[in-house]
Amino acid sequence: MSQEDAAAVAVVKLRSLVEQNAKLFFLGRIMGALLHDLNNPLTSISGNIELLLLNPALQDVKLQKRLDSVHASARKMADKLRSMQLLTLSSKLEERFDLNELVREVVTIAEIIPRYAKYPIKYSAYSEPIYCYGNSSKLGLALIALIDNAIDAIGDRHHPNLAVTVGKAEMATVAVSDNGGGVEISIKEKIFEPFFTTKEGRFGLGLYQSARYVAENRGSLSFETCESGSTFVISLPIA
Repeated sequence: MSQEDAAAVAVVKLRSLVEQNAKLFFLGRIMGALLHDLNNPLTSISGNIELLLLNPALQDVKLQKRLDSVHASARKMADKLRSMQLLTLSSKLEERFDLNELVREVVTIAEIIPRYAKYPIKYSAYSEPIYCYGNSSKLGLALIALIDNAIDAIGDRHHPNLAVTVGKAEMATVAVSDNGGGVEISIKEKIFEPFFTTKEGRFGLGLYQSARYVAENRGSLSFETCESGSTFVISLPIA
């Protein structure tokens, strides 16, 4: 492919990306408002059920069980909505956060997405809280992209193995491991480049954006690969 042809292809990709990002921006704002509106009544429902359960006049065991069931369902839905709000927060926010909790919320989001349903995620938290400082929303997006990349690598394998593990040494780490075919040696140096992809219909920005978001949070993104699969590791300074 000549340089002119390559430039033309890049322009088409950029134009499509700009259009897609504009749609996602407005969709994100709508989703944020919707999640807020849904969370408020759920909180009200949950609070009122708690008051009813504390009422000494409520002696009906069957009714108590039904209220317990409704309460548990409302809390479960509220937790999922709060996790989804992670990806609709302002990109300018920086805060101190527990890495275990952030990764748990991202895994919860991934489990809601239909495309990921047949790929159970083995999540292993660290034994104690690990506090980092940065933009948790961007780090969440970076982790979602790594999970998406792992699922692409696994493909249609009969026994998918997808693991997300939080660790701690000199740095806090989040490792995303898969049992896909690994990254080919010929493209190892290119996978973090923008617009590089081996997948039809993709923009080739997932890993690039992940590395950029992690770097913006004073961290790094590395990977190890072999024929049995790959492991991508986010490393972050401990707050």
